[in-house]
Amino acid sequence: MDTKKRVKLSIFHQTIHLRCTSPDEMYTLAHKVDRRMAEFAEQDDRISVTQLAILAALSFAQENIEVSGTVAQLEHQMNVLTQQLAQLKTNGGAQSNY
Repeated sequence: MDTKKRVKLSIFHQTIHLRCTSPDEMYTLAHKVDRRMAEFAEQDDRISVTQLAILAALSFAQENIEVSGTVAQLEHQMNVLTQQLAQLKTNGGAQSNY
């Protein structure tokens, strides 16, 4: 059974037809790409559509790297805090009540 649905996307005056499992998500992504390309086009109206697409892709890739770094830092902090909590529970359980 094929659960993919056909979608028609418009990104920077270009139309593309795709099949995907989550049309709403795809429309959201297409809108973000369209906006990013428009932002770059506003800076220099001589940039080709291909160059705008490349700039948008590089911009999203940079954001992805930054978010991945933040996630890694948060995971490390969570692990440290989890270890500290486990140590406190262990030490707290070993204490006697006088």
